[in-house]
Amino acid sequence: MYLEKARGLLREMEWETPDLGEAVVTRLMTASTPVGGGGQIQKNQSAVVVTYRRQILVGDSRIPVIGAGGMVKVTLHNDGSVLHASRVWRTVQSTGPNVRLKTFEQARDEALAKVEKPEAYQLDRWDWGYKELAGNMQQEELSIVFEFAFVPKPDQDRVQYPPRLIEVPGRAE
Repeated sequence: MYLEKARGLLREMEWETPDLGEAVVTRLMTASTPVGGGGQIQKNQSAVVVTYRRQILVGDSRIPVIGAGGMVKVTLHNDGSVLHASRVWRTVQSTGPNVRLKTFEQARDEALAKVEKPEAYQLDRWDWGYKELAGNMQQEELSIVFEFAFVPKPDQDRVQYPPRLIEVPGRAE
């Protein structure tokens, strides 16, 4: 039901475009306990957020857009009525020839070089794509970036070595 309602809103707002990625549905939940303790914890769904990330077509490939921009978010009440909708979607066009990109290994090594003690960390996840800033930020060009999330290895102190999110440019020099 939620996907259908969100898709209907996108069509109505004329936000349904070929570069729309797959929908991701997130349930917003609440939990409460009786005053004074005791009793069961009650969990309830308060709303649902349907998020669509942008994917830019380059040749035959769809390149993801990462960052605070390049997304459509539709928040729905439990009954499917719209609570909120937002879209950050800049107009883009190709400005020149394709550029050479760093390999995953080159970008990862560059990111690890920015960590104080690389041997204390392990790679948790990574992503790459065009970086689009939030809607309230001026941006003339979408750049290709790699994002790496490093977490401390299990035997390391998480206070001394907190998780790190590091971004490096994707364009090879």
